[in-house]
Amino acid sequence: MTSVVLEKALKKSLLAIAPEATLIACYSAVLGMVGSTATIAQPVWVAQTLQENSAPSSDEPTEQLPAEPELTPAESAHEAGLTALAQGDFEEAIKQFTEAIAKNSLFVEAFNNRGIAHGELGQLQNAIADFNRAIALDAQSPAAYYGRGTVNHKLGKPQASYNDLSQAIALTPQWVDPYINRGLILVNSGLRNEALNDFNQALTLEPNNILALVNRSSLYVRTGNYEGALADCNLILRLNPNIAVAYNNRGIALAGLGNNIQAKQDLETALNLFTQQGDVTGQSRAQKFLNTLFN
Repeated sequence: MTSVVLEKALKKSLLAIAPEATLIACYSAVLGMVGSTATIAQPVWVAQTLQENSAPSSDEPTEQLPAEPELTPAESAHEAGLTALAQGDFEEAIKQFTEAIAKNSLFVEAFNNRGIAHGELGQLQNAIADFNRAIALDAQSPAAYYGRGTVNHKLGKPQASYNDLSQAIALTPQWVDPYINRGLILVNSGLRNEALNDFNQALTLEPNNILALVNRSSLYVRTGNYEGALADCNLILRLNPNIAVAYNNRGIALAGLGNNIQAKQDLETALNLFTQQGDVTGQSRAQKFLNTLFN
């Protein structure tokens, strides 16, 4: 797809995918999602220890095991920041990553993860500044492009977001998350076929990825592919029966296929789950569909 085509599409009003779109938070990049090839935290090599029952006999030469490397002060602060980030203590994470950067001004991962923490606190310009610095230090960092692309989306800059996510994909084509987020940018720009291609690619890489399935089912509902939406929602609910939006989407799909009894049951289940989970937007949406279809 050319930049010109995308620019034309982006001039249209941005419409949220119906009934629900799910953008992956940039925090998911910090340690990598399960199966992700783009993890930010650098692993510390730990020497294996001999099992007691496999100790060498006294007449056999012993091999000196390498000692576990000690963390530098910058790495120690970075590890503390990762712990705080995983616990949702974003202020503490920023403090620790800042300390890591003070001790090592070339610490790419610390800039990147501090950007994630800023993003979680809604400090979007600070997040962009950190991702920019990470990219300046390492132009081949897919996680930095992914994080910046996610924040650019939040800043209402779809073209910049699209470009960053595309770069993340180019650098790490087996990473699922950028395909999902880029697909959402394309959906909101009215480029549904291109969005479907991204969701399909994400699911080719990871067939049971719930976020990709949710967003593809939402796109199918929007385009009237009710059979496709039904199949995706059935799989989602086999993987996790507590995904409210899957009941919501399946209910709409079933109504479109003429199965009103089960459609109403699914929408009522969605409404109850949204209510239990404190999702006011989802609750309102499910109630609206119930009122529209069955009142």
